[in-house]
Amino acid sequence: MRLKEKNAERINPPEGVHQARLIRLVDCGSQYSEKFKKSSRKVRVTFELVDARHVFDEEKGEQPFLIDREYTLSIGKRSTFRKDLEAWLGRKLEKAELDDFDPDTILNTAGLVQVVYQEVEEVEYANIQALMALPKGAKVADAENEVFSFWLENKLDDSRFDGFPEFIQEKIANSPEYKALTGSAQQPVDVSDVV
Repeated sequence: MRLKEKNAERINPPEGVHQARLIRLVDCGSQYSEKFKKSSRKVRVTFELVDARHVFDEEKGEQPFLIDREYTLSIGKRSTFRKDLEAWLGRKLEKAELDDFDPDTILNTAGLVQVVYQEVEEVEYANIQALMALPKGAKVADAENEVFSFWLENKLDDSRFDGFPEFIQEKIANSPEYKALTGSAQQPVDVSDVV
């Protein structure tokens, strides 16, 4: 039996609609879905809620909440990522954009994020209900956190990877893209000589 220290109390951002900046795109690699019985490439998109703050660390003072959502990395007509992205930008993506879409172009863009609570096994989680474009003329403060993307096609940035929460590191490390990049893919074992 192993015991773990009880996790600190979960601090959720307030429910409601918040001004936000899209500050991170993290490639989680291909992940298998039991529901759909197939693997698909996933990306975790993080938003900084610039108008919702909390003191997480006394030394750092008030900081903005972060909230993220995972998407299948697809901009097909029926993809949730495309639907949310168009809602966030307040416009349909043009054919030229769709033909050669670079996700990094949406980094540091601003919009509105609707946060709702959902209870799972007596734990209350904050989830993104909807993304919306800013009203015309609205101004949003600059992001306080670093704005970056992490793609597994690039040379692995170990310092960036090590800064991710453990559950995200595990998810990425279990992807075939990460295993190919790091050479950690398991080679099939030849059992023909085993008696």
